[in-house]
Amino acid sequence: MSVTEDTSMVPGDPWLEWDPDLSRSVEGFLYHDAALLDARRFEEWLDLFALDCRYLVPATDRPGGDPLTEMFLVNDDRFLLEERVAGIVKGTAWAESPPSTTHRIVGNVRAASTGDGLVRAEANFLIHRSSSRSILSYPGRYELVLVAGGPAGFVFQVRKATLAMETLRPHGRVSIIL
Repeated sequence: MSVTEDTSMVPGDPWLEWDPDLSRSVEGFLYHDAALLDARRFEEWLDLFALDCRYLVPATDRPGGDPLTEMFLVNDDRFLLEERVAGIVKGTAWAESPPSTTHRIVGNVRAASTGDGLVRAEANFLIHRSSSRSILSYPGRYELVLVAGGPAGFVFQVRKATLAMETLRPHGRVSIIL
């Protein structure tokens, strides 16, 4: 099933019974994800994504929007995600020049198996970004569809990061990877 064709793969519907052991495994995976991003090891971070992945950040005024029909801040497939990372790594992403320093906190991780080989998970995040003499905070919630496997135990099939903000002001933009 292609994620790009089936938006029902994006979490948000009523959840299955949470699995505490699976939740702890997903929590470890998300800690690894956060550590790679904070260390700016973006190329290794890409290995955490399936080839048919979707990386989504909905607009702040439409957090439940449909990525196929509505405007999103980020709506990337694997190719676009690779291009985004390449720009940051090469220093050609003007919004990340000079590069930001980030610190991520991940919590309230819950996960459940869907019975079809996929894992649905959710977690809260808080990202502190330091750049150009300012420190900005980005609170939000992850809604994830994971596939077991890969070097870190799972890979992202869908990574949706919904900001818990009504507007991007005073931030003005999302130049970091959420």
